[in-house]
Amino acid sequence: MPGISTPGGAGGMQVVVIGMGGSNGLTLSALGHASQRRSLACATLGILFVLASARIAGATVGYTPRPCGFDLNHDGTIGGAGDCNICNGIDTFPDKTLLYVDCQNGNDSSGNGAPTNPFKTIQKALNTANGPSDGKADVVCFKGTCHEALTPKQSGPSGTYVRDGFTFPTKPAMIVGWDANHNGSYPPYDTADVAVLDGTGLALAIDNNGPVSNFELAHFTAKSYGATQMTGWTGFMHGGRSQFTGSNIYVHDLSLQDINRGRVRISDTIVFNFFQGSAHLSNFAIVNIEVRDFGGYFTRGAAIANPDSGPYRFQNITMTGHGANNDSVAGFKLWGYMTGIQVLDNYFDVNVAAWTPQSNGGPPTYAITPAQCTQNWTIRGNTFVDWKNVLGVQPWAGTDFCYTRAVDNVVFDGNVIRNTYAPWIYGDDPIEIDPGNDLNTTVNNITISNNFIWSSTGFQTCIMSNAGNNAGVQGGTIKILNNTCVTDINRWAAIVIGNADNTGMPTYKQQNYIIKDNVIAGLTSGDVNVNTQYQPSNLQMDGNVYDPNGGFSWNNSCAQCVTARDLATWRTQSHQDVNSRACSPTFANKANGDLHLAANDSCARDHGVNASLNPNIDIDGNPRPMGSAYDCGADEASGLSAPQLIDVTALP
Repeated sequence: MPGISTPGGAGGMQVVVIGMGGSNGLTLSALGHASQRRSLACATLGILFVLASARIAGATVGYTPRPCGFDLNHDGTIGGAGDCNICNGIDTFPDKTLLYVDCQNGNDSSGNGAPTNPFKTIQKALNTANGPSDGKADVVCFKGTCHEALTPKQSGPSGTYVRDGFTFPTKPAMIVGWDANHNGSYPPYDTADVAVLDGTGLALAIDNNGPVSNFELAHFTAKSYGATQMTGWTGFMHGGRSQFTGSNIYVHDLSLQDINRGRVRISDTIVFNFFQGSAHLSNFAIVNIEVRDFGGYFTRGAAIANPDSGPYRFQNITMTGHGANNDSVAGFKLWGYMTGIQVLDNYFDVNVAAWTPQSNGGPPTYAITPAQCTQNWTIRGNTFVDWKNVLGVQPWAGTDFCYTRAVDNVVFDGNVIRNTYAPWIYGDDPIEIDPGNDLNTTVNNITISNNFIWSSTGFQTCIMSNAGNNAGVQGGTIKILNNTCVTDINRWAAIVIGNADNTGMPTYKQQNYIIKDNVIAGLTSGDVNVNTQYQPSNLQMDGNVYDPNGGFSWNNSCAQCVTARDLATWRTQSHQDVNSRACSPTFANKANGDLHLAANDSCARDHGVNASLNPNIDIDGNPRPMGSAYDCGADEASGLSAPQLIDVTALP
């Protein structure tokens, strides 16, 4: 796990990235308050490992404990002047009604919600709230350890603003951890302030069944919901249901611990539940939270109402799994009328050191499933550790589920896939695209670009696309561009077009593929670089780097059977890859999964073609090209040496 605890934090997970800045200088980013950076520098850790997971130089991947995550003045700056004085027991606001709760010493009968006379339960405060009719937002500030299952009652007044390309509420109703020592630093970062929802024996922390709109949850801990209560929906939050609209919901700076921990992965065990019924949700953001040791699903659900629900943003989340032994966990599975799903800059770890996932059949661990009818996914800048299936596009699941439109516009870009866990016998396919039934239950446009894919134990494939349908000519294009796949291929081929076991092939197969500027390495003798199960009529392959240890398999139902031992023969068979090469790139640290090109590499540097990426940048956000020509793979080398371990000295 790429996290460290700072002395001033709550023992949470923090990511520190040292990247190459825009001026080709080193940039140290430990995002948060200045005191947090000083604490980091003074920590007993002598060195930091430079992670290869950032999408943009200096960007943060995963959760960062921070003292104040508010933007109360809506100027686009988090934790700035005027942002960190809410819920401190002193300041008041003309546009907010503050209701205080002390779960140990408050009183629901005689309390009135003042900081000197608080309620005892959060639900009492929620029931007391006036709602938006007076133009004020109701803000519940709580401290102590509270054993409650909550139902929000009132929305905040209308009003939104845009920050970082997403819409947030300006006057949300809120549930916030109380800054009881009024120092501008909130729990869970400030360990002197305690604000905990203890869900021992309870199923669900927050059921937004109205649903309410213009609503914010911030700066507290929730733990143990669903871990022992095993009937009905269990997890942290049901995002919204019934037939109404819930919009502008913002969840941030939370520590969620042991939610559904140790549970078998079934349809009801969901940390964030998006089974919406006829409800319509929009502008739902979950940003900068940690989810430690969860079981079941992180996010699962469906929207049946048209027009679409969305957009949704999941950003800077650190998530570690802890399912039932010999079972699995899952990340995202969403279907129905949802659009604009953003999964950005997260760190998702199966956490195999803590439990034993299924390894001999049964369900695999899968991270993200863009499922039937969903559209416009952006999955960018994430790190995935020890997932057997990271991206599985599923357009069809039968007539019991949405079947009225195709899955479309899925972008999987700039991600790091790392695996050190033993192979699972049926599902080591990091990226897989499934077929549909007809033109409304198929996959149209998918872009897979700028990803590092690495395993120390091997994969069956790196990328397999069985796109198509059984009813008519398949539309759309599958683009596989500038990916770096470095692993032993222990069953089929690094890239497979069609279904590798030659079963379940659609009648109308996808004919439009663009496969350019990828790097395949790490193969052993007899492995296969590329297998096509058929001859796509509009196939474009060029600028790729292939492992000279591996062969090729053209128009062959046996994915692992070599039809061409060398690149020259492959060119003759496929009429592709005119400018491609067979050579072995030199990486910064191949043995440990750092797949940036080394300074002395002569195989992949400046040997690519223009793959027409949009935007035309690499996994670190560097522009392409930076040399005399495009580089092959996810990394566009800058000409400087790859980042190394550095000593940390005290910052001023």
